[in-house]
Amino acid sequence: MKSYQKESPHTVHLPKLTVTETELMQEEMTRKGVM
Repeated sequence: MKSYQKESPHTVHLPKLTVTETELMQEEMTRKGVM
């Protein structure tokens, strides 16, 4: 997932499913940041 975003971060915004995935990734990033 991370490598895919680095390769094409623009495509992540196009599909709806990937939007939810990015939201989940953001939640994980925030959780790791808090931890």
